[in-house]
Amino acid sequence: MTGACGTGGVSTAAGPDGPAQTAYTPPAGKGPIVVVLSGHSGPGLYHGYAAELSRLGYYSVLLDGKDILTREQDGAGNLRKAIERAQRSSQAVPGQGRGLPPGPLSVAPGRRVGSA
Repeated sequence: MTGACGTGGVSTAAGPDGPAQTAYTPPAGKGPIVVVLSGHSGPGLYHGYAAELSRLGYYSVLLDGKDILTREQDGAGNLRKAIERAQRSSQAVPGQGRGLPPGPLSVAPGRRVGSA
């Protein structure tokens, strides 16, 4: 199930293909993949950030961090499925996904998230 999000993203419900997500297409129609994980508060506060990344030319996929950084679910499996789903998207540039090294990641000025 998919639907439009108020900030221009397209939301997809959780299912066999991966966790719930909101995807933002760049103005050019295609771009390198960037996966954005929300904090514990959920994805609501991160839609603007993910939308801004798409305006910068990335195919931005916003996930609820609680679906990834958790012991109640298979977080690594959920992340793998989300990345694979993004790679199959017609809005993603093949072979152009970007990763960051493990460890604390800068998510916004003055805010940091660490690896679990």
